[in-house]
Amino acid sequence: MPVFPLDGGALFREVIRWKVPSRDDVFSYTVSMVSAVVLALLMAAGSFYFGYTPSIFFGALAFQNYQLRAQAILIRKYGSGEADEPRQPWQQDPDWWKKN
Repeated sequence: MPVFPLDGGALFREVIRWKVPSRDDVFSYTVSMVSAVVLALLMAAGSFYFGYTPSIFFGALAFQNYQLRAQAILIRKYGSGEADEPRQPWQQDPDWWKKN
């Protein structure tokens, strides 16, 4: 199943990056989140029959993928936050020369 950070999710993300470069990580995290929710619900339903609860694990993975998806959306919108070149003092504060 394509649930990140498990092997299937990491493989799915890399295949999407390779085959469909126009899609970004938001798509792979969305598919991973939906897969984890479906697995959690199926295992929760099965836990009533079999008497064990591994659905908590997939519920936690679904929440983790939700957070990763939100971060990927912010990175797509605002950039990674890392500057290509270090900023000069006058780029950080336009009145830096008045302070000395």
